[in-house]
Amino acid sequence: MPMKLDKIICTTQSSETTLRIVVKLKTEHYFDSKGNVVVTKKLTQLKRKSRGSISDILIDVESIPYIHNLYSCVDGMYELIVDHVVRDWEYSTIDYCDYKLIRYVEEY
Repeated sequence: MPMKLDKIICTTQSSETTLRIVVKLKTEHYFDSKGNVVVTKKLTQLKRKSRGSISDILIDVESIPYIHNLYSCVDGMYELIVDHVVRDWEYSTIDYCDYKLIRYVEEY
């Protein structure tokens, strides 16, 4: 993964620099024109509730299978977080990350 994610993980916990990516999860079920059952999961970023962009965490579409609980979550609002980081042992760069959706809790 690019160094962009490495900088995000190493940021301090001040409220101005911490990423918070809030998404709405929606599941759709339907039959296509050939009679096949189609099930889709759609993640839509809620920009007013988020700090940062979803592309700051998910660098490309190849990262989506690493959201481990995507298919077990019901529809609703979630926060997308980096759950586990695997680094290259020699260069200490990030090889890949695991992601997780956790229920969104409103900040007061």
